[in-house]
Amino acid sequence: MAARFVSDLQRVLSQERLESYRPPGGNDFDMLVNYFWDIDLAEAIVPCLHAAELALRNSIHDALTTKYETDMWFYRPGVLQPGQLSQLSRALKQLADRKSTPTSGRIVAELTSGFWTAILSDPYNRALWQPDSFALLRT
Repeated sequence: MAARFVSDLQRVLSQERLESYRPPGGNDFDMLVNYFWDIDLAEAIVPCLHAAELALRNSIHDALTTKYETDMWFYRPGVLQPGQLSQLSRALKQLADRKSTPTSGRIVAELTSGFWTAILSDPYNRALWQPDSFALLRT
């Protein structure tokens, strides 16, 4: 019965994937314990990652709201690069499709984590974060 379970799981996941959970000298049971422990660990980490992402994007939004003195800073000409303007456009379209008023909070929530990661990278690093000895970043 256990051998059939392992065989079925290998067919779905691939033998290579499942075998990566087998410890040196370990048996099928050890491999399965590691595989399902990994799933449990991932489930435990996701809420923490979610909270970290929310805190990061809201902190970035607050800092840029302070810098530009408006919570709609993403509309200011020259702030966003073409890639992030495109992401902003998609977010606004998704809000419009749901007939949702595009408040700053809804826009911030709709933007992907890729948008916020980009805001922390070049060329934003030079334009936003480095001036004044990274004062805005500390904000």
